Amino acid sequence: MPQVRAHALMKLDELREQLVDGKGGNDAERAQRFGLLDTLKRFAQRPLDTKVKPAEVPPGSPLG
Repeated sequence: MPQVRAHALMKLDELREQLVDGKGGNDAERAQRFGLLDTLKRFAQRPLDTKVKPAEVPPGSPLG
């Protein structure tokens, strides 16, 4: 799972670089880039939750 996160973060960092390099544009385009950069920053800073709860078996007899 950490390898998947590392690959995703690498690709998101490439996207971040493209957004930072984007110059000009109207107010709406600049606001969109700002919002995307903020979302990418928050995603990269959140902790990795490795505690996955196993699925519970539903009540009743199995199908089949």
